[in-house]
Amino acid sequence: MMGYGFSPFGFIFVLLYAVVVIYVLMQIGGINKSLQRIAAALESKQSISGGGDSNAGGS
Repeated sequence: MMGYGFSPFGFIFVLLYAVVVIYVLMQIGGINKSLQRIAAALESKQSISGGGDSNAGGS
């Protein structure tokens, strides 16, 4: 209670808490959306990976 927002540990704990809350919300509500997003990203990466340039894709 001494230096809650003062010490870097307070900031680290707040950051960890935010990450945990976001993770739990994703688990509860958006697990299908996140899985679809990951699958789409992996698919596009596989289809793009034929070329050497990773920044080439525009459309």
